[in-house]
Amino acid sequence: MQVRSVTLIDEYKGRVAERRRWPDSLQAAVEAKEGLNCAARRFACWGSIAMQNFIGLYPRLCGMTGTAATQGQEFREMYELEVVVVPTHRPVIRRDLPTVVFKTRTRSTRL
Repeated sequence: MQVRSVTLIDEYKGRVAERRRWPDSLQAAVEAKEGLNCAARRFACWGSIAMQNFIGLYPRLCGMTGTAATQGQEFREMYELEVVVVPTHRPVIRRDLPTVVFKTRTRSTRL
């Protein structure tokens, strides 16, 4: 007796994607169309929510990132959130020097 099943192939590696199924009952529909017994699901998804709506469920949000200041417009448009830049407690001691490009490197120079 031959065992048949619907198996997904990883699109990047070209190998069988173990324990991976198509979402939204697509896997079960294909298995039913092919006359196969539907494999038992390990979990059930009763709903889904967009990230914007999920974040909106919280009354207060806070976080710390170096990229939020440059993406403030996106936070306002997508999440209706304002970005506040908190200044550092101590003065910045880093020196931003101009970029230096070397045409060659000596044998003693290591990367």
